[in-house]
Amino acid sequence: MKKIIDLIISYKFYIFILLFYEFLYVISGYKGNGVNIRNNDKTTDTIPCPYLFLVKMLKDIKDFKINSFTDIGCGNGRVIFFFKKHFNANYYGYELFEDAYKRCLKIFADDPKVKINNEDFFKSKQKTIVSDCYFINDPIKNEQLHLDLFGNMVENHIISGKKVYYISVNLSSQKTKIFKNCIMLNSFRIGSRGYQIYTTK
Repeated sequence: MKKIIDLIISYKFYIFILLFYEFLYVISGYKGNGVNIRNNDKTTDTIPCPYLFLVKMLKDIKDFKINSFTDIGCGNGRVIFFFKKHFNANYYGYELFEDAYKRCLKIFADDPKVKINNEDFFKSKQKTIVSDCYFINDPIKNEQLHLDLFGNMVENHIISGKKVYYISVNLSSQKTKIFKNCIMLNSFRIGSRGYQIYTTK
């Protein structure tokens, strides 16, 4: 409960706007909502990206050419469900925890354009397939491990020469160092919370 209260406090006066968007999209039938406090020393809790952020991101990326989208730590599937309403792309979700994976899988069970994987993205054979866009909602607690794994991924994408977009959510300034050789296209921040959008070129 303390973590939820801390989240609410961090949004300050934006909390009313944030709650309005949450209410609006949940009652509109958007799926993949849910919070799981993990108490895990390696991974962060399953706290979905606010709809307020998703709506703002959509305005930022609506003109990007995105044919494939990968959500690393897709949780219950909120982000994929939201963007799938607006982008006709192939979607890949990676979720380590089986409970969230099963809920996510249930949402997209009959959708051939969505593939949900119950595995560590960085141990997956499919990680070698480069998507057009990656969504990273701070899944790894350990700062150095985050820098090593994601930094290596981004550098490999740069070497590949493919134009890749990254949407990072709630990353600390230290963790955003993985994008040091990328171009920031846009950002939005409320106190310590927010997102940035980068590209490889």
